[in-house]
Parts: sequence; C-alpha cells; structure tokens
Amino acid sequence: MFAIQSQAAKSYRGGLGLHFFYLNAGRRERPWLARVELPAWVAYDRTKLDALHAVLVDQCRILGSRPYPYLLHRAHETALVSLQEREQVTQMIVLELRQRGVPVEGISNKQYAKDQPGRSRL
Repeated sequence: MFAIQSQAAKSYRGGLGLHFFYLNAGRRERPWLARVELPAWVAYDRTKLDALHAVLVDQCRILGSRPYPYLLHRAHETALVSLQEREQVTQMIVLELRQRGVPVEGISNKQYAKDQPGRSRL
C-alpha cells in the first residue's frame, strides 16, 4: 500500500486520503499489473481491503486471457452520461467535500492541460 504523493493528493485528508496498490490481475504464468487507487477509509480497514482485492481478482478472471474487471467493462459499454448529469455529479461531489472541510479548487491539473488550445494527439 502506498500513499499518493502529488499536489492533488494534498486536497484529500483523513479518510479521503489517496492511496494505491498494485494488483496482479493476470495469472502466475502471465502476470498483468494494474494500479488500484482507493481512499484511506478502505486502505486502513483490512476487511474492506481484503474484500476489494478478492472482488477485483474474481472480476478479472471472468474475461479470461485479457484480465479486466468485468463490471467495469460492462459499465463502459452501457454507460451514457450526459454533460448535464456529469455536471450534477461533479457539483454533488464538490458540495460533499466542502461539507467535510476539504478545500475544492477549480478544475484539475489534468483537465486544465486537456483544455489548452492547440492540444493534439501524437
């Protein structure tokens, strides 16, 4: 288990602190590493952490030779989130964070970079 060390991570404290671990989503004969990010309230609760790990391993087995959690795969296939819905969810998250005393600044550094003019894919 590792704590995320970044500017963005400084905005999340206590139970919302950002952590990650690496998971071998593949098999012993064909490993496939995945980075799993999670909040401190899961990272420091062994029961929740063990359950998360077990579910992820189980989900990755469903798709066979191309390990990826099946539920995430299905969510990507079926999800359609409108811009209005996305903005509502963002507002709800910001409100909750502010109520918990977590300062919320403007857009993320990642989004800022994506929004820059002249940005193109290589």
